[in-house]
Amino acid sequence: MRMEGLCRTLLAALVPWLVVPTFLVGCGGGCDCEQPDVELASLEIVDGSGQTGPVAQSLTKALVVRLLTSSGTPATGQTLSFAVVGGGGSVSADSVAADTNGYARTQWTLGTVAGPQRIELRSVGRDGTPNVWGSMDATATRGPPAMLTVAAGDGQSAEQMQPLANPIGARVTDRYGNPCEGVTVAFAAGSGGSAASSTATSDAAGMAGTQWTLGLPIGQQTLEASVPGLSSVSFAATATTAPSGPPVAISKVAGDQQIIRQHTQMSLAMNVRVTDRLGNGVDGIPVTFSGYGNGWTAFGGFSGAPESYWHVAGEHTVSASVEGIGTVSFNVTVVPWGEPFDGFYLIQFTYYSTTGRSWGSYSSRLLLSNNNWSSSDDGTGSWNGFVQPADGATTLSYQVNPNWRDELTGVMSLNAYGRAVGSGTIISYDMDVPNGVVGTWIATRF
Repeated sequence: MRMEGLCRTLLAALVPWLVVPTFLVGCGGGCDCEQPDVELASLEIVDGSGQTGPVAQSLTKALVVRLLTSSGTPATGQTLSFAVVGGGGSVSADSVAADTNGYARTQWTLGTVAGPQRIELRSVGRDGTPNVWGSMDATATRGPPAMLTVAAGDGQSAEQMQPLANPIGARVTDRYGNPCEGVTVAFAAGSGGSAASSTATSDAAGMAGTQWTLGLPIGQQTLEASVPGLSSVSFAATATTAPSGPPVAISKVAGDQQIIRQHTQMSLAMNVRVTDRLGNGVDGIPVTFSGYGNGWTAFGGFSGAPESYWHVAGEHTVSASVEGIGTVSFNVTVVPWGEPFDGFYLIQFTYYSTTGRSWGSYSSRLLLSNNNWSSSDDGTGSWNGFVQPADGATTLSYQVNPNWRDELTGVMSLNAYGRAVGSGTIISYDMDVPNGVVGTWIATRF
């Protein structure tokens, strides 16, 4: 028994030396001694497919698959590719070697376009043949509302106080342009216009809209669309003038509450405006001005902008009315002149050249107060002269800047009614006419 145990021990010690020479002899020194690669025969999707997450965000769960050989054992070291084929996302590692248990893992970040996303599972066989073992899917949802843009109905035109032909629409999207559904958009029209719906909820395309009715002002009008937390946007439209309707109102435009000196002209004409129901001016409507009594002398017609002189000191009221529409009143305060006053005169001139040919004519108005001429009211120059209390010659001079001077010679005297009348001759000296131009003049009080 003791000898038998000793033999077994010696045999165990000699086995390695006996096996190695046999292995070396079998290789013959010329064969490939590495073990062959394992061949991937099947693949199991373990976890991570079918998830839903926001665009451009990493999914909560990692993608996990298991690689197996034909015998069902782990295909350890076999390389698997995770290829993004839909949605434009990315993976943390697109080529992964299976671990000792055959598992391959990666993290999937979704693309920026909301909707379906897909990854294919690929490998390459020993002979170089590409294989697709299946796919993993996910759904990308849009991000939070980030932008509001003008989408429809901008740049239209319509008559004032009328709706635009097409509705206006604003679009709500996330930062990547994906439409955001269910967002409340507020609409506010300017210029007195209105929105049929002051708020609207965005649809699946991110669109929210309303019908815009323009306000009264002619020209460009705007409507604003807004979402809390986002930059608002503006729509523009052009309001055109509606055809004039029947007159319904009269209003004062200018000339009320003036204070003027007695015997002088108003500095600002009294003007009124006749309008229809939209406030647009209506042409051709007769306006009657009344109430000035003896205190007012008007010239050259009266169409809302009269040429007039006020002769009676005190408070005056002038009414402007349109039959069947209404009346407005103007108030004028006339302060006393403070010295003798005769009146205003229309001086009419007729000129002739030195050869006797007619040169032309014009007229001007002069103020006679305290027997003295004062400046004309036409703004062209200045007059000076005086009136004789009885028949006799008098000379009037008219100066325009330094280069045009008229000299009037004739009789200007007070008549039996205490008013000055007269006529005579005139010579005009002009830089362009060295020898002068002669003519006649006549003064008439008005």
